[in-house]
Amino acid sequence: MVQSDLTDKPIPFQGVKDDLLGQIMSGGLRPGDKLQSTARLAAHYQVAVPTAHRALNELAKQGYLTRKTGVGTFVRQADVARVHDTVGAVIRCDGHIWSDFANSLLRNLRQLEVNTITVNVEELACDEIVTAPAFLQLMESLPATVIVQYTKVGEEILKVAPETHVISLEPNPGHRHLDMVAPDLMEVGSMAARHLIERGYRRVDLAGIFVTGEGPYRPSLETRTLRDGLDYELQQAGLPPANLVDIRSGDDASEHLRAYLSSAERAPAIVCSMAHRSAQLVRLARELGLRIPEDLALVSALESPWTEAYDLTAIDQRHGSIAELCVALINESRDGGRGPIRHRRAYTVAPQLVIRQST
Repeated sequence: MVQSDLTDKPIPFQGVKDDLLGQIMSGGLRPGDKLQSTARLAAHYQVAVPTAHRALNELAKQGYLTRKTGVGTFVRQADVARVHDTVGAVIRCDGHIWSDFANSLLRNLRQLEVNTITVNVEELACDEIVTAPAFLQLMESLPATVIVQYTKVGEEILKVAPETHVISLEPNPGHRHLDMVAPDLMEVGSMAARHLIERGYRRVDLAGIFVTGEGPYRPSLETRTLRDGLDYELQQAGLPPANLVDIRSGDDASEHLRAYLSSAERAPAIVCSMAHRSAQLVRLARELGLRIPEDLALVSALESPWTEAYDLTAIDQRHGSIAELCVALINESRDGGRGPIRHRRAYTVAPQLVIRQST
């Protein structure tokens, strides 16, 4: 039975869909529950029958509902076996960037006597992750809680098993169905800009990741958020906004960055979103005879062994603290009784500036 409050105005198609999806995610509608007929749903939401029909079809296409001709519409049953006292982690756990997070997570979960199943996504894109053999194997025996590097991966898990407790490490403050524990990337950008402004730099470039997807080639969510933080501080200081530079991957990355460093348009200070690319910029700058920081100041938006080895000023995103918050949420969900979490939680972790010789 649908139990949402009615409003005075008719709810459009998207409103019907969002309300039903919210009930599925919160546990108001559980796997196997039969929904009212399309006509009754239309009357409840004060919309036309085709509008309600479209909302149900969209949810069925996305994997949340099962429609059986002559029988009715049901919340999809999870076709995976759920493993309790086990946490899945679909994360980057390579030896440089997210190692602090992975190590802290495993250490804290061991203390709670919770097992972990880790899928290392490395440099895979979201569509590659959800078809990877290790991920598909995880889905066959899905843990009650799964930590994901990317929100879209969490959404794919929820399509199959809506009651799964999913924690995303990617900033998604507006998401209603996943917990979020993430670095405060806006503050990372702001912190880098404030430091460079204090050092006397008046122009700053942001070297970030560009991605392809359903739309045009454009900066990634992480790069856009860093830029927002940078530009806010630059604007406050009466300075021009940061120029965006694409950090390419592949065989042409070095030549692309070398050409950029040699360009007369390059700013005297660069904030780089990736630690290993920051180190690469140092190497290329030295090959070109550029002095650091006299000719070029560099700030890495991410602290790692790369930045320490190359004496780079960096922003510590405190991945160890992010792991501890994840464990606290897991422990809370275990102690708080069985059943889905009805109020999703979002936390950002404040960064710390690590000043070295590159600024």
